[in-house]
Amino acid sequence: MLDRFVVARLLGAFDTGSTEVVVDVGFGQEGWTTRELFEALSEAAVACEVVGVEVEPGRVRAAQELACEGLRFVEGGFDLKQAVGREARLVRAMNVLRQYGPHEVAEAHRAWGEVLVEGGYLVEGTCDGEGAIGSAHLMQKRQGRVEKVGLMMWTDFSKGFGPWMFRDWLPADLRRSLRPGRQVDGVEMYGVLQRWAELAGEERRAGVRGNREVFERSLARLADEVGVLEEGRALWGEGIVVVGGACG
Repeated sequence: MLDRFVVARLLGAFDTGSTEVVVDVGFGQEGWTTRELFEALSEAAVACEVVGVEVEPGRVRAAQELACEGLRFVEGGFDLKQAVGREARLVRAMNVLRQYGPHEVAEAHRAWGEVLVEGGYLVEGTCDGEGAIGSAHLMQKRQGRVEKVGLMMWTDFSKGFGPWMFRDWLPADLRRSLRPGRQVDGVEMYGVLQRWAELAGEERRAGVRGNREVFERSLARLADEVGVLEEGRALWGEGIVVVGGACG
């Protein structure tokens, strides 16, 4: 789900003749998530090299069997310019900062943003092992600085649906600051989830049974109240909501 969003919403506006790469940071024990991103780009005819970056040399060696023309795996950390050697249209970093504190997260965002071309995107967040549910900051490089432009949350409904399910899959800085009355980047996320859960409960008590329908109907009501969901309305049917800002 995240790959489809990245390809359709964040990379579609780039010049097909440009030479920037897409970087997948921290691909883990195997490089399949990076390979899947590469395949999603290829299927959408987005001509862009994909580079998987991992700090552990053994994982980089193991991933080489998945490499092909347009897809490579390299060793590296937060200095992506050195690891990749070219500017990037997009950097994706999922499940990399889960144990980091808020100040460490901010520094990681700044460091990863150094490799981005102006207008490029950084997508950083957390998801489960299957990618069935998760969330990610959407950030864009503007005038040389990486700025948050939205929070994407998604589910494929395979594990049911309830707004509080997202709590454990928020990006590290949001998860650690999630409490009543606490605003982060202008949004009181605890209040958004709490009200969304109330509305979802009302929909179920009114007889709505399907998880996807509860998701869409409760979001429509929530958008009327909180006013930070309009940008992503067209995505709700796919199980995706973007809180605040633009999504491409």
